[in-house]
Amino acid sequence: MKTILVGLWTALASNLAMAMYGVSIDGIDYNLNRESYTAELISYNGPQVVSLYVGKVVYDGQTYTVTSIADYAFAFTYGAQSLRSISLPFVKTIGKGVFASSLQEVSLPSATSIGDDAFCYCSELKEISLPSVSSIGKGAFACCSSLTKVLLPSVISIERQAFYGCSKLEMLSLPNVATIGDGAFDGCSSLMSVSL
Repeated sequence: MKTILVGLWTALASNLAMAMYGVSIDGIDYNLNRESYTAELISYNGPQVVSLYVGKVVYDGQTYTVTSIADYAFAFTYGAQSLRSISLPFVKTIGKGVFASSLQEVSLPSATSIGDDAFCYCSELKEISLPSVSSIGKGAFACCSSLTKVLLPSVISIERQAFYGCSKLEMLSLPNVATIGDGAFDGCSSLMSVSL
């Protein structure tokens, strides 16, 4: 019985490895899923840019849709330090600590979850609209000191300290929220309007 289980596990692991494929295209590292034709953006290693659009990538004649961003993908890379605006139209999942502090504008119309500290210390980010997001991780927008307006019409859960230190935050729209973690809005000294 042990041999059968080991053989089965080896076959499953081998099939999974064959389905995922790591590549670098135009200075961006991806994991490509050959079964679902989706891609995870692992890290940005390209030249310094001010604006970036990442929707689909073509590799070996096949088109892959970028649906997730890995932990710290833009946070510590030299090329991303000048990034002011990013558009990720098909991304559903944002990992932990993803973005660099210089980010001012972000478009994530399809995102459903924001990881821990994803936008932490993005001190130039002023407004954000995340129409499809249902969960926000701990500290996701902590210390975004220029953030004034947040629209989250689909959010159900907000983890602790999600908006900690957002001292200019004036308006929040959270019509579907069910749970809010401890200290989620600590230090939001300008908050005047909350729609629940």
